[in-house]
Amino acid sequence: MIQPNRTNEERGEQIAAEFSQIMSSAVARVQEENRQRGIPNVYSINGFLYYELPDGSLSREDPWQGKTTPPAESGEDLPD
Repeated sequence: MIQPNRTNEERGEQIAAEFSQIMSSAVARVQEENRQRGIPNVYSINGFLYYELPDGSLSREDPWQGKTTPPAESGEDLPD
């Protein structure tokens, strides 16, 4: 909540902090949903893509490369 009697700079910093907290929470929620559905989370580290595998390890190889369907537990269809 925005506090009264603050400068515009202080209000801006507060809004930015609240926004960052909301976004971080949303990202964590989606990452966990992906893990539960067998969908790899993808990260860019030093300009390279890394895929989080079901065991939590990271791989630079796309686990879905060449597959036409995602894992059944994902509930998703890959485009044709």
